[in-house]
Amino acid sequence: MFVCSWDNAVLAYAQAAKVYDDKDRNGSLVDGIVDRSQPASEIEFRLENILPNNNAPAAATLLAAYFTDIAKTSYTSAGDVTIKWSNTDNSKLKGLFMNFVGLGATDYQPLPSSAACAKASLADLYKELTTMGPIVGSNLEEQLRQELITKTTPASDGFPAAFPGEAKNYPASEGLPDGAAVIRWYDDGQQFKPETETSTLAGITSISRYAYPAELWFCANSKIKTSYSEVSTNDYSSATDWANLLADKYTASGTIFPDTKAAAITNPLQYAVAHLKIALKNVARTDPEVPATLKDSKEEDIVVGSTKFPLTGIIVGRQYPQDYNFTPRQPISDVDESFAYDHHMLDAGGNGIYLCEGTGTTNTVNTLLLQTPSDQKKKEVSVALEFENNSDQDFYGKNGIVYKGTKFYLLAKVNPADATAPSGMPESAQAQVLTRDYITTLTLKVASLREAYNVLPDLTSARLELGVEVVTKWEQATPTEISID
Repeated sequence: MFVCSWDNAVLAYAQAAKVYDDKDRNGSLVDGIVDRSQPASEIEFRLENILPNNNAPAAATLLAAYFTDIAKTSYTSAGDVTIKWSNTDNSKLKGLFMNFVGLGATDYQPLPSSAACAKASLADLYKELTTMGPIVGSNLEEQLRQELITKTTPASDGFPAAFPGEAKNYPASEGLPDGAAVIRWYDDGQQFKPETETSTLAGITSISRYAYPAELWFCANSKIKTSYSEVSTNDYSSATDWANLLADKYTASGTIFPDTKAAAITNPLQYAVAHLKIALKNVARTDPEVPATLKDSKEEDIVVGSTKFPLTGIIVGRQYPQDYNFTPRQPISDVDESFAYDHHMLDAGGNGIYLCEGTGTTNTVNTLLLQTPSDQKKKEVSVALEFENNSDQDFYGKNGIVYKGTKFYLLAKVNPADATAPSGMPESAQAQVLTRDYITTLTLKVASLREAYNVLPDLTSARLELGVEVVTKWEQATPTEISID
């Protein structure tokens, strides 16, 4: 416990005991507390970012180089005639190349490059190459196809033999969500490069903005009551409640003098962070004889089932540095916004939750976050739900194909004006989506998979395509008892 005290007031902080050693489960806050004489205006708290900067991790660089090598596949005949995949006259091979480098209507698109997405896209390319039929003859186009088949043939683990081993668990190896792993083809340099910084062109978020969830802290900013007599441990244990203890034992003025024997805060320690609960609304059947489905962007029906789409993570925006009172430090700067990533999605019984067929809602999963702003332009909070496609179907979302075994993201915007508040909740606590010492519960309904992203977009963008409907409510979260060791 850390206390800054003055003659008549106390600013107290307490950090909960760590339950886990790893920050992604325990959460992590960086505090700016230096010593007890520090002015309150200099105290700051913020989420700890997962990565310190936007430098491409080694695994991302290796993966980009590996994809570049495939894109630059060529074949040279005995007569010293060379054909490149990029300039083949074979319409099928040409189409596969354009798809491989992400050539859109006007430019090259950012491509998902997590290990799972890389493996799936290479397996898809191999399938397309081999279903063109057996290699016939020794003409240049057929030999080029053979070169591509050799490079993309999956080994026993599903990855081609030359796939860099260091990238087989990227970006989970860095603690990042799969959707943060992005590569993009640059025609001028004829190469893929990792995209790691916020870019209007690529439409993604800088990798250094992703942060661990908040760690559990408590705080009190309180006036004090004093006593000219000693107050013993027995006095505390025998008191019926804190108010009675103050009234009975702390009867002197609220200022510390040389003969003061004891002092107590008048306001209790409270949660310094906000508590977010998330539940998913189940997908009901429209026909009792037909399994529940959701439409993808090609208007295909995707069967929901019961365990096909586990919720594997959440990303929450509007996480800014906090002042001494655990409210967003003013003035708020966009460059300071972090996105909390929590990928431990378990309910109270330790079970995962799924986007699944049925009525009602799932159990809730929980995470801790910092209070979000109440400013008119920054009060709306972006939430990204991370799912895994464990179904037997690939499907098409907002920005391309979502392969089996890969992650995808559905987005929601949460506004405090749409929330339901409990009776007696102060208006000041209703001014923002996430409020310290309160629980915000989101019930999220997925109406389709049309807006599913396979790459996490820039969550600060006003042009996000939303794929989730939200019902929001608050609950009081003041602890009734806190044990401080």
